[in-house]
Amino acid sequence: MAFFKRKINVPTARWDDLRLGDHAHGFMIAGLARQDVLDDMREAIIKAMQGETLNDFRKRFDDNVLGRWEGFTGDGTAKGRAWRTRIIYRTNLRTSYMAGRWETLRSFPFLRYNHHTLLNPRENHLAWDDLILARDNPWWAVHYPPNGWGCNCDVTGVSEQRLRAMGRSPDDAPADIPGDPPPEWSYHVGEAARSLSVASAFGERVMQLPPAWRAIALADAQARRIDTLVDWPAMVRQVGDALAAGETGGVGLSSPVGFLSDRAVTVLTGGAANLVTALLAADDRAALHVLRDSKLTSSRFGRTPRSDELRSVFADTLGAMPADLSAPTTSIYWDTGTITGAPGLLYVVEREGLLIKYVFGVSERRKTARARVTANWLKTIETTTAQQLSGLTLISGPSR
Repeated sequence: MAFFKRKINVPTARWDDLRLGDHAHGFMIAGLARQDVLDDMREAIIKAMQGETLNDFRKRFDDNVLGRWEGFTGDGTAKGRAWRTRIIYRTNLRTSYMAGRWETLRSFPFLRYNHHTLLNPRENHLAWDDLILARDNPWWAVHYPPNGWGCNCDVTGVSEQRLRAMGRSPDDAPADIPGDPPPEWSYHVGEAARSLSVASAFGERVMQLPPAWRAIALADAQARRIDTLVDWPAMVRQVGDALAAGETGGVGLSSPVGFLSDRAVTVLTGGAANLVTALLAADDRAALHVLRDSKLTSSRFGRTPRSDELRSVFADTLGAMPADLSAPTTSIYWDTGTITGAPGLLYVVEREGLLIKYVFGVSERRKTARARVTANWLKTIETTTAQQLSGLTLISGPSR
């Protein structure tokens, strides 16, 4: 359920408006563009995850869409309604379950494929039954279930001890079979849910939506900041522990920390910057820099502050970043380089009597532990003053 709750509402016209890993970050129902109906459908799916049956879901579906969404069955028949509701119900439950399963499975060295369909089984999926491969075998990147509409297959973890007890060794990966899984299912839902590069690609997809739909998706992203960015506090703790242990450089840890508001996208795409994705991200190198090197002078201290005082202020600020970035009380400025030396987005908050700015570079490409990712990356966190901000373009929020 946590996987599902992280998703952002995305209005769509067609089933393929979101593709592959986009589905790990965006919630859509093909052809549904109304935010209020998307919200109601989310609630119906959550109820299904909590135990409601397909018939229960169909009743909620009818209550939600009748008179509010024309053409939802595709052909206007009872058969069409039954088919459409089954697809929505099963697809969301199966993908959410398998994404959640990955959080456990990723700790096993080997994975076993399990086929479950008894009536009309897919022959290829049946042939994969009992297949055991190393967890990091590239085959799983495409064949981690579900592997198609209505696929019931799943995966179980196998330890080294269990593998020996079974008297087995890892199998050879089967040859790829064109069309199975279908192109729209050829991705690893568990990895996609945790992938920064997939999140960045989703941010690019949102940028390509019609303006009214983009506004809906980005507004929903602001509202769902807690569900979307739950991994960030753990990363901040890791960075703090690394600093306490004397480490001075990052190891490539990175995390989404938010999405641009639609107002920010409108300003930046209006000529201020070459904006590629709506994703805001941070890595451990920037976080270490903030905790280790940031300078702070303030009359609040009345003297040069101790390093532990600095670390406390900026550690609190780092931990609060996802909430700060989407809060309506946060001021967003565009700086052409006047105070930061390079163009950037400034998110300004007041904390303990100080004005503090998060500085983000726009559409920068950085190396992470897994890949080079284009995002709007955190550069640093510093104090600022109303005088410094007075010459900048205020995008949204209160003037400081």
